Amino acid sequence: MLVNFNNINIPEFMDSKFFEAAFKVGFNGKVLELKNVLFTMGPKPGENYIGHIYRADATYNDGGSDDKKISLIIKVQPSGPLGEHFGEMGLFTRERDIYVHALPEIERLLDGEALAPRFLYYTPAPVETFVFVDVTSLGYILADRVKGLDEEHCGLVFEKLAKFHAASKVLAREQPEVFRIFSKDLLVNSIKDQNMVEESFIKPFEHLAKVVETWPGFKETAEKLCRFISIIPQNLPKWFGPAKKETKVLAHNDLWANNILFKYENGKPIDLYFIDFQGSVYSSPGLDFSHFLYTNPQFDVLDQKRDLLIEACYYKTFKSTLENLGYSPIPTLENILEEIAKRETVGFVWAVVKLFLVCMDPSECGENSLENLTDKDKGDRIREIGMSSKRFVTTIQYVLRRMEKIGVLK
Repeated sequence: MLVNFNNINIPEFMDSKFFEAAFKVGFNGKVLELKNVLFTMGPKPGENYIGHIYRADATYNDGGSDDKKISLIIKVQPSGPLGEHFGEMGLFTRERDIYVHALPEIERLLDGEALAPRFLYYTPAPVETFVFVDVTSLGYILADRVKGLDEEHCGLVFEKLAKFHAASKVLAREQPEVFRIFSKDLLVNSIKDQNMVEESFIKPFEHLAKVVETWPGFKETAEKLCRFISIIPQNLPKWFGPAKKETKVLAHNDLWANNILFKYENGKPIDLYFIDFQGSVYSSPGLDFSHFLYTNPQFDVLDQKRDLLIEACYYKTFKSTLENLGYSPIPTLENILEEIAKRETVGFVWAVVKLFLVCMDPSECGENSLENLTDKDKGDRIREIGMSSKRFVTTIQYVLRRMEKIGVLK
């Protein structure tokens, strides 16, 4: 069998033995003749922050007269201190557990409706690595994160999210032992690291405070923002972590445009897959709402369609899915709205630390990496570019006013 690196810088362990093992596991031990693998893409700077992504096309024969082809996504833990940090957090192990223990059962409850691309293989050595089926050949692609998602995209996300959340509640009752491993929030553990809090949270807030101070009519808001910064370190675990009394679901917990693949028909989104479940946690649905609403919709959708998305798209589907699965008592709309309200601060934090990256054009992302964000000069430059975009300014001004209204900023 031939593995063709195609002049792409590919880790040496991705050899014939690696792919043979991946196919053996991914096809449930079925005897296949793997003929060749051709790499077609390596990692792109600024497009994925947790792992390095490679694409490859494989040709194999399953005993028939004709060879078959399949496209693959290989996701690899980053090297160096950053990769070690992610490994210590357990991000890739959490994602493995989601794909092995949770998603197959959730999709079973949904009569086989797929929520994510097909998972084939995971290995912890020499570095944690996943192999998935590449669904771009099936028409699933990323939407324009820079422009933001319109009402149709957002509605589809909330409907699919509702099914995911609802089925996870049923599974948690059927198999509570599965969800014990998801009750620990990996992000909460990582934010006990003072350096991580400083680099990932404090610096974006400090930069924003300087920017806000220059906007007409926002001087008092900038002062409130500075006061808020002082309480971030001690409050992050409370804001992000699971609570004892809450409506619990399996939350994706990193729900933004680059973690959603859409399929289109005549230019309209008709289906989607979620990807990157490394942060998933058994906690409040408010985590997903707050994260998504403040980092993804186009401004007019956030401003005018928020309630419609929650009630007509999410809750209607959430309730009907639970009814079809025979679950009771079903959380009320008021229960869901309460969970969203309790996690507003989470959305605010993500808006500040992530939205400026979401709004950056890919042509400006050449040095947009987590490593460079922690470099003072490069990090300041990245934040300066991202926080000057029209979409960021319009959205963050809305978010700041909302945080003042509900008492998060005082």
